[in-house]
Amino acid sequence: MKGGQRGSRASGGQPGFHRRGGPTPSFYWGNRSLPDLGEYYRHKKKYDLLFALPYYAAGGVITLVGLGITPGILRRSPVLRERLFLSAFLVTLGLLLLVATASDAGSVFGVWRGPLFLWHGAYDAGLVRPLGQVFLPGCIVSVLAAIDRAAR
Repeated sequence: MKGGQRGSRASGGQPGFHRRGGPTPSFYWGNRSLPDLGEYYRHKKKYDLLFALPYYAAGGVITLVGLGITPGILRRSPVLRERLFLSAFLVTLGLLLLVATASDAGSVFGVWRGPLFLWHGAYDAGLVRPLGQVFLPGCIVSVLAAIDRAAR
C-alpha cells in the first residue's frame, strides 16, 4: 500500500522504501505523484528530504504536546498533579490521539492527502505496533519531564 495514497496506514520504518519499481514514503502527506526509481536516483537528496519532512513535523508536534501542552495542563489541575506519572502519560496519549484524529479528519474530508492513523477500521498488529512506536516514547518523555519539573 503506498504511503502517499489516500486511506493508507501510517507505518514505521525508514522515510522511504522501495516497492513495485519506485520509492514509497512510509509516512507522507502530499498530492504529488511519487517518482519512479530512475527519477528518485537522479534527485535522491531532494526526495529523501521530501520524504523526511513529515517525520520532522510529527516530531515537532509530539514535542509540543509532550513538553509544552501537557505540562501546562498538569500545572493548572491540582487533581492531575496528585498522580503525576499516570496523569502525564494519559494526558499526552489523549492529546496525541486527538492530533491523530484531526489528521485523519483532514485526510478523509479532502483537506489534504495523508495516512490514516485511526479512522481506517482495521486494528491489527501491523497498525498498533507502529502507532505505539510513535505515541509511547512521546508519552514516556512527557512523564519524565513532568517528574523532573515536580522534583524542582
